[in-house]
Amino acid sequence: MALKLLRQRKTLPRTGSPLFEHITDRANLAPLGNSTISIKQRMQLVIALHNAITDLFKLYIRQMYRSTRMDHYRTEVIELAGQLMAVTVHMNRLTPQAWATLSAKQQASPVRREGLRKVKLGLAGLLAGALTMLREQKIYTVADRRRLARYVEVYLPQLAPYLEPKMRGYLKIGLDNLVRSQIDAQIRASMRRARAHIH
Repeated sequence: MALKLLRQRKTLPRTGSPLFEHITDRANLAPLGNSTISIKQRMQLVIALHNAITDLFKLYIRQMYRSTRMDHYRTEVIELAGQLMAVTVHMNRLTPQAWATLSAKQQASPVRREGLRKVKLGLAGLLAGALTMLREQKIYTVADRRRLARYVEVYLPQLAPYLEPKMRGYLKIGLDNLVRSQIDAQIRASMRRARAHIH
């Protein structure tokens, strides 16, 4: 419902507005790490949050490209990317726990196996997308890309254990290329630190 209302607005909430700050507040994710809440409830919550943030991210991206000024919604896109990474950390932590509670028959279900595959694909797509954004110097300012690089540096170590070997290989190449191609020293340093966690 909230997403539908946002789509109907001529302008979307901007950074600094109470609504946008609420959307990107990491405190909203605290229940996902609360072990007093059942794994089933937390899994349902993380799926709902992941879907909502993903939809918002796509909505802001579309509005950014439609705008006559590319600086419109650029900062918001970066902040939503950071929130999406944070939610994805929880998603990948909770998924194995939820999987372990299923019976062998339930784990063999095509629907559940497809869901597991989508979680892995989502992680790979998110990180690949972040590296692409870091290369888009004509769209995002140095300040934007520095902030995104910092999010990659913070969340990649937490996501790395869940990457498939093939994706780790692609990510190593992508990070190495960014280190070599980046003129900005801060972005380069963030990428080096992130790269150190991919083995």
